[in-house]
Amino acid sequence: MGLETRVKELLRCLFFPPKCCACGELLQEHLLDTEPRALCEKCRRKWELAKLATCKRCGEELSSCRCMSRTLKSAGASVVLKAVSYDKTRDSVPRRCVLFMKRHNSRAAFAYFSDELARVLKDYLAETYTAENSILVTYVPRGRKAMRKVGFDQSELLARGISENLGCDFARLLGRRRGAFREQKRLGKEERFENVKDAFLLERSDLKQLNGRYRCIVLVDDVVTTGASLAACVGLLRSEFHGRIVCLCLAETEKS
Repeated sequence: MGLETRVKELLRCLFFPPKCCACGELLQEHLLDTEPRALCEKCRRKWELAKLATCKRCGEELSSCRCMSRTLKSAGASVVLKAVSYDKTRDSVPRRCVLFMKRHNSRAAFAYFSDELARVLKDYLAETYTAENSILVTYVPRGRKAMRKVGFDQSELLARGISENLGCDFARLLGRRRGAFREQKRLGKEERFENVKDAFLLERSDLKQLNGRYRCIVLVDDVVTTGASLAACVGLLRSEFHGRIVCLCLAETEKS
């Protein structure tokens, strides 16, 4: 980032002081800071600690865990990658961060958490010998009602940030159908799957042509609970794309 841009950022911070997206504490930024900051030191330590949690199924740290539900596997997902996990019935820094990004279009927060997800993805790409220029990043589109209410799509912003971080291609491949689809957070597990069964559609008619250009599509979502929305989107992509479909989520709820 150039000096002129940093000065503009500093002036913006003077008039609109940045706050921790988990607790609201004012963040002290410096002109020479090069890394995006979204958390105070106390919350950052809690976030880092959450990343060290292990999967209850395989025992691996979450960033190394490759477990996924039968539903996602049946839909055609190759793997589900995630940064953290949290119990949605308890207050925690990861839970607050996810909720913050659903409501606030914070450049610092999306830069920070896009970097977090990019690191998780980089490890997987190295593990599978996949070149960054052979992947295409897309996302699970947000519901129309939520888009009208807040004016942005948190998964799209995360996906764009990951694409910029890795220097790989980004494209909108999926959309939402018009209809009386209810908010997923208000539904039970079975209701969620029924609700999204016909909620999504492919936005591009040339998806089959991507097979020769990309080895992998990365499907980004902010949080996976039952995996209903992810599975619906994976199924649509799999109908046209024959390479790997990698689901990449910032958080997974422990009851998913």
